[in-house]
Amino acid sequence: MVSLYHREEAQRLARSGRRARYAAWGLLAACFAVCALLCGRVRTGNAQRLLGLVIAVSTAGGWAAILLLRLRSRPCRIVAAHMEGLLNNPEETFSTGEISLRPGVVSIPGSIDIRKAELHGGGEPAVLNVLAEKAGELPPDGTRVRLRTVRGYIMGWEAVP
Repeated sequence: MVSLYHREEAQRLARSGRRARYAAWGLLAACFAVCALLCGRVRTGNAQRLLGLVIAVSTAGGWAAILLLRLRSRPCRIVAAHMEGLLNNPEETFSTGEISLRPGVVSIPGSIDIRKAELHGGGEPAVLNVLAEKAGELPPDGTRVRLRTVRGYIMGWEAVP
């Protein structure tokens, strides 16, 4: 069975999120230190120039920290928490049928991006979720598969005859 989620990947994402958060806070501390150093060197003749420099350093450092936190740390932590939650959940269901992915990505506000997959197995198709980044690891549409699911998310698959 091909597993889509691995504990090592979740731990790697959590570490990456922590490193990005530490880098953002370190960057802010360094910018604060530079601004404090510049403010300590102010004299009447250089006040205007140093004011512009302090504003530039604090603005650039602030935006860099915001970008690190919003574009790297937060998404890594959210996906890692999602993976850990699924991996720690003992409830597993096995389903068999033909799989097909729906087009488009569904973004859960403040959480992960998912793709919907339909499993056609005779009656009404079952609609399941898969992490958008993991959708490429699923077999082609129309493949007959056996799926392992947890809380409505596809955890793994294997092709069946």
